Amino acid sequence: MAVLGIGSDHHGFQSLLADRTTDLQTRWVMPLDQLDGQVTDLERQLDELRRRQAQQTMELWTAYRADYERYLAAGAPETSAS
Repeated sequence: MAVLGIGSDHHGFQSLLADRTTDLQTRWVMPLDQLDGQVTDLERQLDELRRRQAQQTMELWTAYRADYERYLAAGAPETSAS
């Protein structure tokens, strides 16, 4: 964006736009920044929950696996040689 401020120095020009800048920041920028922060936090929480889910799945499968495989071996049909 380019702005031409005729008849004012840099500080004077900033003063002219101060209210508008504050309004833009308050009404438009800050709400989006807040939502962005919330999305980032929720994504971080989701990543942590997925990591915990994978860990717990592995732990539970490890604990269950021996019984599971034992029942598979017990129920397997015998093969006969013809």
